Amino acid sequence: MWPSFLSLLSKITGEGYQGTIQGVACSLGGLASIIGLILGGLLYEMLAGESFLIAGVVICVVFLLNFKLRHFEKEL
Repeated sequence: MWPSFLSLLSKITGEGYQGTIQGVACSLGGLASIIGLILGGLLYEMLAGESFLIAGVVICVVFLLNFKLRHFEKEL
């Protein structure tokens, strides 16, 4: 799991729940990695080369969402 994401979680969460929230976040991150690999393989099997175009679009969307997250981080 990304350290920056865990840092944001620790700032948002109260002191009594930090371990629980970070444990759940790491568990869900691992599960997302497994599901992502399976879905990526299926997507490549169905769409072949177009799957790289879809990955590029997802990266662009994440890049744009980064600016919204920076606004959120300044509010903390």
